[in-house]
Amino acid sequence: MNITISIIFAIISLFGIIIFLIYFFYYIKYYFDYLEEPNFNKAFSNLYEGLKIESSLTTHFIILLNIRKFIYSIVIVLFNNYPNIGLIIINISNLFIIIYFVIIKPYESIKDNVLFFINDLLILILT
Repeated sequence: MNITISIIFAIISLFGIIIFLIYFFYYIKYYFDYLEEPNFNKAFSNLYEGLKIESSLTTHFIILLNIRKFIYSIVIVLFNNYPNIGLIIINISNLFIIIYFVIIKPYESIKDNVLFFINDLLILILT
């Protein structure tokens, strides 16, 4: 009985996180033109601080980072008995983030771009 309740709560949490990510993606896409307005900037500037906001691809970077955190959480919870599969999934997600990052270069500052690249590259190499 306890396992059944845990599975039900896990499924509900999974759907909640997926719905949040979809809503977040839609919200950024829908309000992309309002990023420079003072009221919107005052409320949500922490979400995209330091990112180039000329292109919608750079604002999607936030969503990709949240998806990667979600993948890490899933791997930690579901693949604790299969560490090799978990490492492969984490490495693949890191590789996709690095490729996206190298192509888009989402941060305004070169220093931030270099720091993020080195950080993710080291994570990829060490895992």
